[in-house]
Amino acid sequence: MTGAVRLGQPFGLHFFEPRYRLLIAEVMQNWPESARRGESIVASSRGLLPTFIYAHMSPLAPTTPACLVQVRNCMIHPDGSADVMLTPVAYVSLEQVWERPNSRGLFEASCLRMGRLQTLQIERQVSGAAENESENEFHQFIHSRGALHAIISHLLAAQEQD
Repeated sequence: MTGAVRLGQPFGLHFFEPRYRLLIAEVMQNWPESARRGESIVASSRGLLPTFIYAHMSPLAPTTPACLVQVRNCMIHPDGSADVMLTPVAYVSLEQVWERPNSRGLFEASCLRMGRLQTLQIERQVSGAAENESENEFHQFIHSRGALHAIISHLLAAQEQD
């Protein structure tokens, strides 16, 4: 996994493509209007935050690593585009992947949460990549690898994997 995301380190994205507008609208639909207008998102009574699978590696296929991200801040603009602040909370392995019909290329997936050993291995790779690349090279690397290759809309299954 590239240094694009690291558990606990927030990062921002601007959603402007129709498929990502659909994604964020659906992810945020059950949250208060204030959460869609840039105010801090407060966890639900069960401690949950809006969450989805962020897959920034290709190919989108079973066993491809991805991560679960929580939406910490979301500003959905009148045109449907959005600025979001996301926090990676777990690494996962894609289990099944399919393109949602009539969604202009939005993918859905089921996934398995990676175990502690796999997570530690990825964290070591991520920290090594970040230390060895300058800021400019790091951003070029992310974009060349297709950091926005896919954002997967629904978390269908996230189970602990040993």
